[in-house]
Amino acid sequence: MEKCKVSVIITTYKRPFEILSRAIDSALTQTHQNFEIIVVDDSPDSPEREMLKNRVKEVYSDRLLYIQNPKNLGACASRNIAIKCSTGQYIALLDDDDQWLPNKNALMLQCFGSGEIGLVYCNYLTYHNGAPIRVKARKKYDGSVLPQLLESNFIGGCSIPLIPRKVFDDCGMFDERLPASQDTDLYRRIAKKYQIKYLDDPLVIYHFSDVSISSSQERQIRGRLMLLEKYKEEYAAYPKIKMTYFGDIFVGLIASKRSEEAWALFRKECGLSFISFVGILPFWGKGLIKKIYWSFFK
Repeated sequence: MEKCKVSVIITTYKRPFEILSRAIDSALTQTHQNFEIIVVDDSPDSPEREMLKNRVKEVYSDRLLYIQNPKNLGACASRNIAIKCSTGQYIALLDDDDQWLPNKNALMLQCFGSGEIGLVYCNYLTYHNGAPIRVKARKKYDGSVLPQLLESNFIGGCSIPLIPRKVFDDCGMFDERLPASQDTDLYRRIAKKYQIKYLDDPLVIYHFSDVSISSSQERQIRGRLMLLEKYKEEYAAYPKIKMTYFGDIFVGLIASKRSEEAWALFRKECGLSFISFVGILPFWGKGLIKKIYWSFFK
């Protein structure tokens, strides 16, 4: 697999050079050295952006391609731009605040002996303010995993997978219409046509800090609702999984104190009889009851 070229795509938005350079350095020090790096800066035009551009060029010179979007387009549009510019047989995405361990791409490339594999993902480590933290046990699924992906994104963020270019050609790139969950959508489309492979080695480091920017809950809910509609045929084949996924959306609305919207959605999906409410409890569990209680009485 040494002859296989990996296109490393890093999207960045208002990130200090010290953080971005950590991601770039982790790509440069991969043991698999046949790669290209494309950095897409999606920040709005500002003096800070020019300073970042000049610093990247000063330190990394011709070791990467640096693209500045003319305006803020979003992370997924930026990824699509970079994929179209890339030349590698494999695509590896890396968020600007994350980090790879040196053998990440080398180990993943070894898993693509069969054309049936469309994505390889792995275990990961999580750091908060520079210190390692304990995370719950990783869900591990191999093979045909569309039902599991309809329930939740067990693969993780974009910094984790390695994906052959031909898979993007076959399944499409990121859906820029979605306000959130674009990675989940991509993984589902891949899982409909290909097998998925898991490596238990922790090969990616997620970095979180007290100043990290997280997606708004509103975008997350809208994204999940759009996926519920986009995959309605698939959910029709797995009604129990649909109830679990819908339950996450419902609980999110309740937690956001949007009870009226939550119950309108519940009526649409489940009806509003006592039997229908009792019927969903095995799927949503104690968490739902707790959220509803606090939304009404606190």
